[in-house]
Amino acid sequence: MMRKFSTTVYTGTKSRDVETYTESKQVVNGYDLVQYCTCSNSTKIREFRDFSINGDFGGYGLDLGYGEEPLTAYASFSQVTNAIQVPIGSRGWANPYDGYNKGTKTAYILSAGYADGERLWFISSERYTTQNTTYYKYRERTSYTQYFYWKWDAYSAWQDDEVAITADRDVKTKKVYNYRMK
Repeated sequence: MMRKFSTTVYTGTKSRDVETYTESKQVVNGYDLVQYCTCSNSTKIREFRDFSINGDFGGYGLDLGYGEEPLTAYASFSQVTNAIQVPIGSRGWANPYDGYNKGTKTAYILSAGYADGERLWFISSERYTTQNTTYYKYRERTSYTQYFYWKWDAYSAWQDDEVAITADRDVKTKKVYNYRMK
């Protein structure tokens, strides 16, 4: 009986029949990040967005002297998974370098020292890799050896004519001597 497919590796042998198939799928392995950093004109606290304000400092109440700093970075899947999430409208870390998420989606604070760990980053796109998984199933076989044999008939009487050996005939030979006395 063939077992169900699993990821346990089985090797085929004389007594084991193994069947395999491989499944390929695209999985996220990292992210392209973006952030546009500005500064509030009234509070002087940084504001991070996932879009550019396109020079509209007055419309957003921002400090024209600070400007708008666009940055991009890359982070692995695990770095983003382990990052601190900052919801829309919330403030990041409570220190002089933190800021507010003024973007349209959740922002992430990556570990300190990576792409400036005191900045809020937004996912702009996902990067994928192909993940292959091989599945195995097997069934045990019982091996039987079948032997065939033949029983030969008894030998015929001796004769003077020569007889050839064949697949179905075994031939015995003997020398016959004839003699006379003085």
